[in-house]
Amino acid sequence: MVKGMCVRRGFALGLVLAILFAFSIPALADNGYDITGTVYGNGTVLVNGTAFAGTALDVTGEAVFTFVPGAANTVKEFSVNGTSYPVTNNQATVPAAGGDMEFEAVFSAEYADTDVTRMVGPWLIENGVDTSDGSNMRVTDSQNGVTIYRNLAKANLSGDAVDAKGYRSNDLNAERLHVKGDISRGAFVKAGLGRTYRPYLYVYFEGEEGTEKWPKLYYELKNGKLPDGYQGNGVLLNSESNWNTPMTTLDPGEAQGCTTKTDGKDRVVANTVTALDCGGVIKVDALYRWYKDNGSDAFEPMTNKKAYAVMDYFQLVGGGGPDLYIKGASFLETVPYHGVKAAIGEGEIALSSDSLNFGTDNGQILLKDGSVAAVEHYQDATVTLRAPEDHLIRSVTWTPEGGTPVAIEEGLGKSVCEFTLESVDGVGTISAQYDAGEFYDITLSITGGAAAVTYGGATYTENAVIKTVGADAALVIEAGKGYEFASITYDGSPVAITNSKAMSITALNKAAALTIVMKEATIGGRAFYVAPDGSDSAAGTLDAPFATPEAAMAEIRRLKAADLLEPGPVYVYFRGGSYDRWMPFTLTAEDSGTEESPIVFASYPGEKALFNGGKKLDASKAQKVTDQEILDRILDPFARTRLMQIDLGEQGVDGFYGLANWSYDTPYLIDFYVNGSAMNLARWPNDEEGSAFIKITSVEGTDASQPFTLGFEDPAGRTARWHADSLKNLAIKGGLANEYTIVSNRVASVDSQNNKLTTVSGSAVYPTTQWGKFYFYNLLDEIDVPGEYFIDNETKMLYFYPTTDDLENADLFVSQHEDAMFKINGAAYITLQDLAFSYSKRTPVVVDASHVTLDGCTISHTGVHGAALSGTDITVENCHIFDIACDGINLSGSATNRETLASDNNKIVNNRIHSVSRVSQSNSYAVQVVNSSVGLEIKNNEIYDCRGIAIRLWKANNTLIQDNEIYNALQYTSDNGAIYWGRDLTTLGNQVIHNYIHDLGNSYGGYGFQGVFVDDCGSGPYMADNILYRCGSMGYKTNCGNYGHLENNLFIDTEKAVWFQRVPQARYLLYGMDKWKDASDQWGPWGYSEGKKYVQNENWKEYYIDTQWAPFFTDFSIDLYNQIKDLDKKEDADELWAFATKNAPADTNYFGNNIMIGAPYDNSAAITGENYTADLNDTSKAMFVDYGSDFALTGEGLAKVRKSVPDFEPVTMDGIGLLTEVGGTAPAVLQPTVINDGTNLLCAYQFSDADGDREGAAEINWYVSDTENGTYTMISGRHDKTLPLDSSLTGKYICCEVTPFDENGLHGETVRTQAVKAEEAETVPEAVGQAVSWAEELLNTVPTGTGFGTVSEQAYRELKQVVDAVAEPTLEALLEIEAAIDSFQNAVNQEVPSAVASGTTLPIYDFMTSKTFTLDQNTTGVTLTLPRGKELPAITVNGFITVDGVKQPAVLTVPAKTKLAGIGRVTMNLFGDSETPSVSVDGEKITSVKLTADRESATKPMELIIQNGWSKVASCVTEGKLLSISGSTLQSRGYAREKAGSKDLKLTTTALGEFVLYSTVQTPSEPPVVTPTTTPYQGGGGVSTGVSGNILGIGATDQPGSDPSVRFTDIVGHWAENDINDMAKRGIVSGVTETTFEPEREITRAEFAALVTRALQLTAANDAGFQDVDSGSWYADEVAAASAAGLISGYDGCFRPEDTITREEMAVIIVKAYQFNGGEVATGQIDRFADKDEISGWALSYADQAVSTDLISGMTADTFAPQENATRAQAASILKRLLDK
Repeated sequence: MVKGMCVRRGFALGLVLAILFAFSIPALADNGYDITGTVYGNGTVLVNGTAFAGTALDVTGEAVFTFVPGAANTVKEFSVNGTSYPVTNNQATVPAAGGDMEFEAVFSAEYADTDVTRMVGPWLIENGVDTSDGSNMRVTDSQNGVTIYRNLAKANLSGDAVDAKGYRSNDLNAERLHVKGDISRGAFVKAGLGRTYRPYLYVYFEGEEGTEKWPKLYYELKNGKLPDGYQGNGVLLNSESNWNTPMTTLDPGEAQGCTTKTDGKDRVVANTVTALDCGGVIKVDALYRWYKDNGSDAFEPMTNKKAYAVMDYFQLVGGGGPDLYIKGASFLETVPYHGVKAAIGEGEIALSSDSLNFGTDNGQILLKDGSVAAVEHYQDATVTLRAPEDHLIRSVTWTPEGGTPVAIEEGLGKSVCEFTLESVDGVGTISAQYDAGEFYDITLSITGGAAAVTYGGATYTENAVIKTVGADAALVIEAGKGYEFASITYDGSPVAITNSKAMSITALNKAAALTIVMKEATIGGRAFYVAPDGSDSAAGTLDAPFATPEAAMAEIRRLKAADLLEPGPVYVYFRGGSYDRWMPFTLTAEDSGTEESPIVFASYPGEKALFNGGKKLDASKAQKVTDQEILDRILDPFARTRLMQIDLGEQGVDGFYGLANWSYDTPYLIDFYVNGSAMNLARWPNDEEGSAFIKITSVEGTDASQPFTLGFEDPAGRTARWHADSLKNLAIKGGLANEYTIVSNRVASVDSQNNKLTTVSGSAVYPTTQWGKFYFYNLLDEIDVPGEYFIDNETKMLYFYPTTDDLENADLFVSQHEDAMFKINGAAYITLQDLAFSYSKRTPVVVDASHVTLDGCTISHTGVHGAALSGTDITVENCHIFDIACDGINLSGSATNRETLASDNNKIVNNRIHSVSRVSQSNSYAVQVVNSSVGLEIKNNEIYDCRGIAIRLWKANNTLIQDNEIYNALQYTSDNGAIYWGRDLTTLGNQVIHNYIHDLGNSYGGYGFQGVFVDDCGSGPYMADNILYRCGSMGYKTNCGNYGHLENNLFIDTEKAVWFQRVPQARYLLYGMDKWKDASDQWGPWGYSEGKKYVQNENWKEYYIDTQWAPFFTDFSIDLYNQIKDLDKKEDADELWAFATKNAPADTNYFGNNIMIGAPYDNSAAITGENYTADLNDTSKAMFVDYGSDFALTGEGLAKVRKSVPDFEPVTMDGIGLLTEVGGTAPAVLQPTVINDGTNLLCAYQFSDADGDREGAAEINWYVSDTENGTYTMISGRHDKTLPLDSSLTGKYICCEVTPFDENGLHGETVRTQAVKAEEAETVPEAVGQAVSWAEELLNTVPTGTGFGTVSEQAYRELKQVVDAVAEPTLEALLEIEAAIDSFQNAVNQEVPSAVASGTTLPIYDFMTSKTFTLDQNTTGVTLTLPRGKELPAITVNGFITVDGVKQPAVLTVPAKTKLAGIGRVTMNLFGDSETPSVSVDGEKITSVKLTADRESATKPMELIIQNGWSKVASCVTEGKLLSISGSTLQSRGYAREKAGSKDLKLTTTALGEFVLYSTVQTPSEPPVVTPTTTPYQGGGGVSTGVSGNILGIGATDQPGSDPSVRFTDIVGHWAENDINDMAKRGIVSGVTETTFEPEREITRAEFAALVTRALQLTAANDAGFQDVDSGSWYADEVAAASAAGLISGYDGCFRPEDTITREEMAVIIVKAYQFNGGEVATGQIDRFADKDEISGWALSYADQAVSTDLISGMTADTFAPQENATRAQAASILKRLLDK
């Protein structure tokens, strides 16, 4: 802890003044007693409201001390006149003592953001002069006897020894450095301190024997004036009183004028050294008492020569910190040298050390028997011992003088051994004994190419004799460049080649020939292997892997230097497992690959390597909380029963941090994960829809940089129930000022009586009551839902509410790693492939290089970004990036490329990125381009679950955003877009093409949400072919932007399609030129500093001159800027405004050729072309293939659009989103149900995951309703699988909603249980019975075997054993059965066979993932078996059907989630002839598709598409019904062309039966259902037309004179009800079904022509001659009759029978019909319609006559709507008028 600290006086004074200003406390009266004191560390003390500034305060009565900690600090100690007082809520009250008071207050850090750079040195200082030479200077980690360790476990100390030192437990686990070695002879250890709050510096000394001989430490902080951003520095040495180690002496003479506080007895007060204003250098001298490590529970005075000391709490804040020097002064007595004596016979010995200079050129001392070498005291020495020739080493012993011999185990049985003497202590003797060895002569032969053989330090590259020693001799052989091993033989037997380039050969146990035959290498580079259990001294082969990538890279460097790498990739394969990383693996320019030989770091095929930055906790140590004091703090009674704890200190977890005073991206104490799901710091209110924030009601304070007080809503008095300790690390988070800037602030105090809080510091934004809202977090009391946790920073106890019932077997991780795992700094042509990175507190992958690829990697659970990338030619593809605190991908291109517009060639393609911005909720993004990007491609990504923006660009040009699916973004923000850029005029060339953006926003955003948002004068994109659905406020929005071009987009179900917000053009110009000066205007400058730069850039002009962005160069020209600048200097606002008005840019945004359905359009500031608009209703929804999931237009839908927008091009969903699967398949919830165990309701379900992933943290919501079919509301605060039953639920209906998550962050579909009455819910026994039934059904229906849809015998037996073992229907039995069922289902073979033979049965189960089967032409038929009553996976079968003797491709599609009625299984026979068809028809049978014989109904239509089947298939018999197909649009029966112009036949049906297809329409032997059901209208003695059947109705049964009103339930109250009934009675029209007419359904030209022909009783003997009217079509005669009568003329030889008829076309026909029937027309009424000009010229006169003659009415009083399609109701009404005239 820090008790003394140097603080920059400017900062301290500013803080004091700020506090005085904020609180406005008057000066205290000059009476009473005096208070003086000392403040250590970064903080301020107020006494009765007045800041203590170093001078005495005059106080009367009791003294109330208020503590304002500085950055990252809290009050650690407070005492008055030597008596300690407790501090609560940063306050302490001290009663008047009858005299003066002297206080001490100690502020110290609560957490660290540690980035300690590597330590270099030592240096030798003599009389203040550096006298170091090259032998002991500027080296890293181990030089001159100083070794740096990162943590105690790596300091060669066992865990027991660590505990035995008596260190405080929190010391042992804090971030610290360890220095081992001798620094007592004038050496310095230098540590560059980065953003270091609290490193513990443990110094391990080799001390002198005795109790009074102590080394003297010299601590120096260079450049004592700290850089900006530092809040002080301080040192506390040996602070624990129970160590009995007070510093006994201070030599102030060394302090060079620094003032240090002592107690007058030459001792440092309270073990504190304080140095202020030391003229640029801060120095402290002190003597230490050293204690030994004797294995006891406490230190005792040393009696040997090893000791430890501690320097505690270096408190430095900021980046790039000052240098720290620790100097060891000389011992009080001379320290002798020591020596090593050799007793090694004829052997040879050498001593060496990286850290010792032995006075020889090579750093070694060679000894012979009997000789002695002097060694500097207490240094480690490396010893190399060689046996005499032809001998092996039998034993080696080290015997200290007068001590006990120590046996050396290394190297025995070999001719050479190497070992280390640790801390050479006095004179000792090394002795050795030898045996005559077994030596073999190996005759080496190398042929066919270059190779090298290494043995015993020698390398052989040609034929030679190698003398080996011992039966375990091993040779390393390596192929030369361009060669690989063809064969290797030893003693005539082949040697297995485990690696074609390098391998080792062992067991050379006889004199024999070793023959190596080489061959030219196959291009393919080299492979090295790394494994968790490998060794860096191994060869790096598959059978002898390295342990670290550093070793592999060192070998690659060696090969590169020797020019031994041939073309082809160089692979470093990581075997599966966890690689715990505490330091980054760094690649620099020397590690580059080449274009032909990239270096690929990859998981070994079929395995997964995880770079783990976390600490896995022992889940078995998690315990239920029994401490009643803790339980009483938990506000929710049920949560108390769930609360668990685990001791992080006991588990060796480092890195406890407090919270920043304020931050955009609040650092958590520590991130905690359960089964791959991130837990959340406990908060109030909980993150529930509609109640996630608290409204700010008042704001006190005027300066955002100072602490402020907020009033807030808390009507229930929640905060009054919090324990006082909750305020220690309490914080708030939210949009304090607005909803697009989410910040965090620490809380200094909470006034629960008045619902007010005061922050510790200011913030980036000033709060407001209009938009401000926040939540409290990081408090134990509010752990009340699964997934919440809290860490007590003092006890290191983690409290949490688990998300799993099986905690003992759960994976519990906390994040630990505080640096990148992979750093690629300048290394080119590097690929990271199929690697996983998790549990880092920072960004695991950091790249500043070119030609780097991340392919197939998984990046998750990070504390900052997923990947931070800077450079060119960077590709991120096929990666799964999720659970990221800030940006998923943070990318920068080349600044120089933006000058030339040369592409960076960076790509982000086919990635699944989700669950990002977990911490930084509004200022982080799934993909962020942070600076200077040109030509970036963001394609085919699936981006979702973003708390903020999905894609954010900054200074980006020519970005292509294409084929992405983006959804569930903007969850915690508003006034943003899923795709966003702005405040920069120079963002030219960006394109947004063919993306699907949908389901955006949240329930509390007040500023709105957009699909694409170009903000604040940003330049717009080219935007085409996008589908924007449910985008919240707007599909596209621009604030003051220009140059956008939007065409061929679909805007659906959004508040507004687009909004081109424009301020007056003059102001836009002044904004753009950064010259808008209105003091009331809050908009800032929009980046013309960039504009001036690029508007003159010739590269830009040339690139954009012929594009939509060309006006930029004239709108904001430099000449115009200079004129505005000159006018601005004149300070004449009117003149400036007039000039700006005259020269304002024109609107250049274009909006045309778009579809807007349920999305109104505001076109006030755009050039507008033709667009299609419609309300959102069933009719407009029917325009799409599958509204809500597939927004491709149907043929009819496209035809309807093209009547308004002729040039609209079809937009399909094809190609949007992931091209290949990334991250696996989503999990599912099966058979969810609510169970009553007598006390609680339980949400029981089966978790299913096709990938075999374990369950993560499911989202659980409970809902309640008064009635079974009523409105269900969520039960607040209840998200456990268990819902406590209480009286408030009695009689209510309850259901549970589950969203499953797997351990990889993927979530499946949300499933809701059936609602049940709370007291009538299924009991546990009933649930067990159902589970047993389900298990038995699986056992009975899933066959055993190895093929598709089968399960192994073992899986069958395991499930059966669990079922048979159920003795009692308990909850435990239920969970066990469900787990067994899940295992069984995962064991079912779902691998689709590559070849499916004829007659194969393919069983499908509801728990399967989507399946696609492909049959070849020889497969005549297969069988699918499907379960009834359960949701099916999506199924596609690609096969062939014989059409007129020719095999035609056919595709059967079953949509996902289709259900078939009933229970059991359904058989579908596909693509083969059925047995005898139910109906025989004269004519050639083409084929039959027997789906089922049981008249099954499906909840979704299945589709069968037959290629080229439309023109050849004329009819179909199904269930005794004959339906015509070719030329028909009878889609209600499910037969149609695949799409307009297609020759493919599509059969769509929900009624499964037998379908038999025929090539010609023939008369069936059994009458078809569709028979003539009406008698043609007989009027005026006319002749029957001979037309049988009905036109507007299909399959109707009404007869003339019947009463259709009884049947048509859907026309009651309709405006045309009477007309429809009349025409039905006359037999002119009929219903679609027996009870429905569908009045608003549109009608085709053929249908209307037939109706008119029928009404007028027309006949025709000759063909009409239209090219598109087939003589065999049902309407051929009617069209011919209408044509002969002159009623229709068609278009250029075509009639377009299938087109829907427009109102103007209908007007022309009905007028001609009226005149044909002898009627006389009137004119002159058309002018009353405002849309008269929209009527086509050829139809204008007819429309006038139709209106004037009262044959047709307007759509409204003043609109005719000529281009709208006519409906069935309109047709019936017009026919009635025609016949009644």
